[in-house]
Amino acid sequence: MQLSILKSATVSETQQAFNAAFPFLKIAFFTRAHKEHGSSNAKFMVTNLLELLGNISGFKAECPLVIEPYMRTWEVERMVAAETGLHLQIFRKSGNIWLETSVSDDLTLEQQNEKALAQEIYQQPMVDPMDYREQD
Repeated sequence: MQLSILKSATVSETQQAFNAAFPFLKIAFFTRAHKEHGSSNAKFMVTNLLELLGNISGFKAECPLVIEPYMRTWEVERMVAAETGLHLQIFRKSGNIWLETSVSDDLTLEQQNEKALAQEIYQQPMVDPMDYREQD
């Protein structure tokens, strides 16, 4: 996928573009970097989804980025920081919550997405077609 980091794009637009390619993953932008295989401090998360990327602290350049499914999570995070100056963290869906991928940064995006999909299938509520109510 090609992810364009444009100063005129909003956080939400960029998140949606990433999520279209990886439906069980999402990205969040932060005003400070996190350590390798470390988590990001929530107080530095950009929570205004209408915020323009160009207004986020650290933004240095617009850039079209090619993000491939075989890329490791940490590689994508590092590439975005090096090319654009923005700090992001990739999250994986697990049921109804989003997990920070800091512990699993060595997995590829495809592996992260598949792991979340497997969790989604596993957590589907059991539908019992039987009706156990009293019957005549």
